[in-house]
Amino acid sequence: TVNLDWNTLDDDLVPKLENLAKAIYTGKVSKIGRPERVSERRIYKEMNLRAHSLENLPRCREVVNRYSETYEENWSRRILWALDQISKSKNHPILLSEILKLAGVKKEKLHRLPDEITEILRRAIE
Repeated sequence: TVNLDWNTLDDDLVPKLENLAKAIYTGKVSKIGRPERVSERRIYKEMNLRAHSLENLPRCREVVNRYSETYEENWSRRILWALDQISKSKNHPILLSEILKLAGVKKEKLHRLPDEITEILRRAIE
């Protein structure tokens, strides 16, 4: 077995993890530019880390925590992003199905969105 120097690894990984987390959060890693949710599982997969590695990497854990959000917060950001994308490219009425498809949010999840997002959606499709 190899003894890992977790502090050195933490220092080495922080800038890479910061770039990855920001790219996921802002949609830079998405083919269509859609902002995505930063999750531990995704970080482990993308950075080729073993599960639970973040428990030994406090600075990396801090980065993940900074970008972490609930599903509802992520859906809200994705819906706002989709509305922005659609409104830039269309002059005709915007359909709810069109927004949800681009955002990648299921209609069944709408009741879990914050009221202000529901209101923005309602006004956009009037």
